[in-house]
Amino acid sequence: MTLANDSSGFTLLETLIAFMILSIALAISAETVAIASKSLSSARERQDAARLAGVLRAEKLPGLLRAKRTLEGMDGVQRWKIEAFPAGTKASRKDVSFALITISSASGRAHKFLLFGTDAGIE
Repeated sequence: MTLANDSSGFTLLETLIAFMILSIALAISAETVAIASKSLSSARERQDAARLAGVLRAEKLPGLLRAKRTLEGMDGVQRWKIEAFPAGTKASRKDVSFALITISSASGRAHKFLLFGTDAGIE
């Protein structure tokens, strides 16, 4: 009695190579998901900072421009600071006002917004 050599199936080496290729593909996929997650988090942080800058521009900035002051505060986990530089006093040119809004998020990243305009208001 002899046993027949059955060649239908995978060898151990073929199986190991297939698992190696699969594990490399999964590692690349996991890294892609991690990068996408960080990017999404950063975009949300930027969007929240831009929203807060718009609110601060509307609520806090008009009074600060007249007083040439710096104002700081917190909004949830975001720390903000407004530095106002009112219009100059030279009558020979159009007066320009500046404001710098700095918003620091919980991650420590600082977002800066520079606003400027004529004496009629900040744009």
